[in-house]
Amino acid sequence: NIELNYNLCSQDLNVATQPPTVLYNRDLKELYDVSVPEYSASYFNYQFLKDTNTSEILQKIISICNRSVKEVLKKYDATFDYMYKNDLIKLEKKREFNPLVITYKELEEIAAENNENYVTLKKAFHKNTIQLINSGKINIQEAGIRTIKKIIELSKISGVVVVVGFIPPYYPAVKNHGNLDEYLSCLDEVLANKYKLKLYVEPYFMGICDISYTACTDIKNAKEIMSNMVVQSSTYNIDFKQIQKLNIPSIVLGPLGKDYHTMYERVYIKDVVDTVPNLISSLISQMSNEEV
Repeated sequence: NIELNYNLCSQDLNVATQPPTVLYNRDLKELYDVSVPEYSASYFNYQFLKDTNTSEILQKIISICNRSVKEVLKKYDATFDYMYKNDLIKLEKKREFNPLVITYKELEEIAAENNENYVTLKKAFHKNTIQLINSGKINIQEAGIRTIKKIIELSKISGVVVVVGFIPPYYPAVKNHGNLDEYLSCLDEVLANKYKLKLYVEPYFMGICDISYTACTDIKNAKEIMSNMVVQSSTYNIDFKQIQKLNIPSIVLGPLGKDYHTMYERVYIKDVVDTVPNLISSLISQMSNEEV
């Protein structure tokens, strides 16, 4: 219900994100056997723009998870009823479920309430997890899955539970244009006069970019995401307070390229050695009030 779900697309300034794609989905059994898996995990990429806040994201995903759980239980009930009517199973074998669908933050609260040794056990677990990451035995996504599984165990929740949280890396959507008109005019002039090209401005760069960490215009939303990040802050943390002090208006400039992050990745060499360096030089001159 999450894969390619268009209801999870985000829109702003006539730009829309791609629907989520599930990157990982499997049970957590360490060895193969014929037993029913006790745990399973999934994670997926999720892009969102500045018009979407954390609460909306979590509520949408929780709503989808609730619906999915209900569909599974409905199928279980229908199958059991069929088997019972055909004398294939006894009625007392039927189980009643009261599933929980909660955020990672809520899971931690339950664990802290139900386990008096929670803080000590959690600290020891995180120390071991960091060692595994540093030694290269697990990656940060595996650490996140491992963490949720451990916190569920510490919470002493005995029934069905679905936990929703965020897993690194996190690249915030940035829409902090500031007063960029004079700089865009500068770029437009250089492109037109020197290269006979026209400037085309897009409100968002739809990819991973370090500009995500140059501005924070919604500290409350940022903190909510980090509170539901499923790895320890010592493992992965973003200092949004310091980023908020910067709040730098940003422009992404780069060479024309194709097939990014593949063995066929390539760039237009003229952009690398000529066009982009000249544009950057012109911007620096504009910022320092020198002649362009």
